[in-house]
Amino acid sequence: MPPYEWPERFNTQYDCLMFGYEESIRKMEELGRTDVNQYNMFLDRNKRQDSMEAQLDYFYETIYDLKSPALESNGFGNAEDLRELFEEGTVEQITEAITSKWERPRDYLDRNKEGKNKKGLEYKEAWLKNLNDRIFSANELQDVMDNMFIDYPED
Repeated sequence: MPPYEWPERFNTQYDCLMFGYEESIRKMEELGRTDVNQYNMFLDRNKRQDSMEAQLDYFYETIYDLKSPALESNGFGNAEDLRELFEEGTVEQITEAITSKWERPRDYLDRNKEGKNKKGLEYKEAWLKNLNDRIFSANELQDVMDNMFIDYPED
């Protein structure tokens, strides 16, 4: 999991560290024991260290390896839906599916009985903000990828 840069600055290193540790606990609770352990078991099973490459391989395994315990943890139906979208879906559809069926971010999972998250945002508002941020980033990445692989005419 890549580091997350918090958008706000802290007055002291102490405040920053305390907030970081509290946020880390919230993230672990969000992921849950099973998901956290699945990734570590993947690393052990494949004799890997945590890295961006290992995280991408884990993501791939949880969707395509039908014998993977991680796929079972995430759900066979979710994996099947993602595989289908990877074949025929738009950037927006794929991003929404990864967000809701694989990542399941706290912005919309962490809500109270009134349908608001801890920041007081309505569930739907928090969900849409999170999703729109992800779609924007995915489209930016798609543009970069499209420009990297332009076929130039041969001389």
